[in-house]
Amino acid sequence: MALSKIDGTNFIAPTIPVASGGTGSATLAGAGLASTPAFRVYMDGDQSISGGSTATLEMDAETFDTNSAFNTTTYKFVVPTGGDGKYFFNFLVYIAGLGQILTQATLNWEENGSAKSQIYRPGIMDTASRDGTVQGSMITGPMVATDEAYLTCYVATTRTITGANSFFAGNKLIGV
Repeated sequence: MALSKIDGTNFIAPTIPVASGGTGSATLAGAGLASTPAFRVYMDGDQSISGGSTATLEMDAETFDTNSAFNTTTYKFVVPTGGDGKYFFNFLVYIAGLGQILTQATLNWEENGSAKSQIYRPGIMDTASRDGTVQGSMITGPMVATDEAYLTCYVATTRTITGANSFFAGNKLIGV
């Protein structure tokens, strides 16, 4: 049977005819093709990190969280039951200059208590008046229920992470 048309007028929940002539339809979400769980979180305030140490970034406020899978107390995304699969994550951390040169910052992507990826930025602030960012994105997985993902940051000298400008977002990928 050939498809007669695909109704793409509503891109939030598009329908696909299931028979020639459009005698029936299905939604992408109904077919299990939803890109959820999905979340975007940020820091409600600033966070100070002592020089020479690593701290979990305190992402404690949500823009959205489709499955309530991000824990704003532990600052971790926890894969919910039924959420097994590969995920896309995107993150940015804004580090205030504080009138000092910052020789090194490392943003760590962690899963289940161990660093899986690092973004190392030597000489991130070459003058004392500059602020800097460390950002990245990655595809990871497969992740299964109860797996955790979160961000930590190492700074060589004491710094403040500016909360309103820092974020962490992710969603489950479909079709991979």
